[in-house]
Amino acid sequence: MSPTYNYEASRAIAILPLANAGRDGVNLMITEKLSINLMNIGFKVIDQSQTEKAAGDIGITLDRTPSREQVSMLGKQLGVSVIVSGSCISDGKDDGDENSVRMLSTRFLDVASGETLIYAITYPDGVMPVTRKLAYRVRNSILDDLFKKANHAFDTGNYQNAITGYTSIIGIDPSLVGAYRNRGAAFARTGDYKKALADMDLAIALSDTQKTETKHPVFSVGPPIKEHSEKAELLLNRGIALNRSGSPAAALVDFDKALAAGADKATVYANRGYARFKMNEIKNSLYEYNRAISAAPKRAEIYYQRGLVLESVKIRDAIADFTHAIRLDKRFAAAYAARAAANMQLGYKDGPISDYTTAIELEPQNTEYINGRAAALSMAGLQEQAILDYSKTLEIAPDNSRAYLGRGMSHAENGDLKRASSDFKNALKADPGISGAVYLEMGILQEKQGKYNESIENFSKAIEASGKDGRGYSYRGMALERMADYRNSALDYSRALELKADNARDYYNLGYVELQSGNYRKAISDLDRSATLDPQNPFAYSNLAFARQQTGNYSQAITDYSRALTLKPENDTTDYRRRYPDSQLDQIASEYQPFFIYYNRGLSYLASRNYRQAIADFDQAVQLAPKSAETFVKRGMAKQQLNDMDAALKDYNRAIELDFVFAEAYFARGTWYEQSGAFSMAISDYGKAITFKPDFAQACFSRGLLYAQMNLNERALTDIKTAAAMNLQQAKDYLLTHGVEW
Repeated sequence: MSPTYNYEASRAIAILPLANAGRDGVNLMITEKLSINLMNIGFKVIDQSQTEKAAGDIGITLDRTPSREQVSMLGKQLGVSVIVSGSCISDGKDDGDENSVRMLSTRFLDVASGETLIYAITYPDGVMPVTRKLAYRVRNSILDDLFKKANHAFDTGNYQNAITGYTSIIGIDPSLVGAYRNRGAAFARTGDYKKALADMDLAIALSDTQKTETKHPVFSVGPPIKEHSEKAELLLNRGIALNRSGSPAAALVDFDKALAAGADKATVYANRGYARFKMNEIKNSLYEYNRAISAAPKRAEIYYQRGLVLESVKIRDAIADFTHAIRLDKRFAAAYAARAAANMQLGYKDGPISDYTTAIELEPQNTEYINGRAAALSMAGLQEQAILDYSKTLEIAPDNSRAYLGRGMSHAENGDLKRASSDFKNALKADPGISGAVYLEMGILQEKQGKYNESIENFSKAIEASGKDGRGYSYRGMALERMADYRNSALDYSRALELKADNARDYYNLGYVELQSGNYRKAISDLDRSATLDPQNPFAYSNLAFARQQTGNYSQAITDYSRALTLKPENDTTDYRRRYPDSQLDQIASEYQPFFIYYNRGLSYLASRNYRQAIADFDQAVQLAPKSAETFVKRGMAKQQLNDMDAALKDYNRAIELDFVFAEAYFARGTWYEQSGAFSMAISDYGKAITFKPDFAQACFSRGLLYAQMNLNERALTDIKTAAAMNLQQAKDYLLTHGVEW
């Protein structure tokens, strides 16, 4: 822990005159002059007699240089942080001021409290006059120590202690640019941008009126700034602070001025890129980062920053930038963590765990990285390991609400609801502002468990707590979808898109529920948008093709199905996985398989009368799902159209073997028998189709027509009227043509 500085104590100094070989008068004269010169430059000097009395009170004899412990005791007795003692023997030469002051600052730290700075000044070469220059040397020695301590506090993240230290420096010398500059950076690190900007304004104003040199380490608000003039440095820092305080337009003005003052071009372009990003000018932001990379193609930090911008538009390009940053700097912990987080968004498992592990090895105390790895482990189903990581975070930071939240979710996944509940309560206690995230995660877990009503209730609470976060609407839409409440599900997906436009997943989900509702044209619009935003998603193309198929656009459906076949799902847990809206297919599988694509594309070829291509696709579907009765029926229909009657009958028989109550199979075989002249067999199969599916209007109509051919007119009229009552237009037209009322 760095020392805590007190302004008054820092500027107060006690002069301790020491007797030396009968030269007491000389020593008194020198120390008196030193006192006067120190007071002239702003120090408060403790009265000499008061110093002597304090020394006597604690038993210090002023006939030699006191020990560290004695000087420390005297400093505490006097209530000051600085004591100057002089055995001021000098040869009197003028150059002694330069040469003999090499022992100017034999500094002692009070080892007991760590808070008192003690200075002992000795001159072993003889008596010399005390000049104003020597007084400045004393002052500078004090300032050097204060800067070191304040800078150390800044380096170790103790920004409040750093601010107090820089304030003490300003109290001694209010003209120091570096003190304002560094204090401004420290204020910025604490988020107090109002005070940060005030200090930076003062630093810039002072730099305009004096020639300054960067004697003490300079701290920036953002990434390290390389090789700039001091004015450029100040302008860059103020620009960064303005940007982070929500004034990116004003920041751009400072960045331009910094460039004119000689700032490094790559640094300016990168900071302008970040300002443009804050202004939501993604295209312009990327343009600035591209310029920065052209100016400094080997600077890893710039690739990393551009990757953060790309995350919002092209996540795979962002990953490429993070990877390039790592190639340039193998120890770039933040780049490993960013790549891990991006890959997690795509659903990858092993890669994020490995990247977070590397980041943690580089920065073992970084709780953000530890929490990130815990989340990756949880996503991979390794809940026990995730719990260990979240617990490690809580050892480092006991009030880390994200760790409580994540650990609670892992406990819940393990079925330990008691510990999960305790962690959720601790998360809310540590940070009430996290309630939206807590309710959201509780809702997600309940949705996975099939507790849709409970999940909807928690998603609603999440929306209330953080209404501008579209995830609450998106997840509530999913839960409503699971309950087949497509109307309200579509409303929630639409609200999510209002809050976060161009979200591929929400467009996909909205298109899917429109597809389920039979709103095919609206579904086509939404699914097409999703496919445009995420062209690597096979589900978007396959469902888009299905919607086009329902509107009779078979050629485009075939194109989209073909595109879907070239793609594969990223992982097994993607939210894109959906069932095709066909109950017969639902019995086979509920996840993406090439079978579905071949089967549905085959249907489009069949409807387009491209029977050979249809058979080729159904052949592929049979290989992938050899027990799909539906596929054998459709392939049989295509073969029958090509007059390959024996092969067609074989497929129909196989379908019935697989599903003896499959009405469509009996109907299809009935058409085969009718075409072959086996009317009685056809009537038998049509009857079985009607038995297993009483509302099968087409089977009734076909049997009625066959009865008519056999002159069984009464039976024919009964079947055709039944089909007409089922709203089959062909049956209605037939009755109208024959003048029959029904």
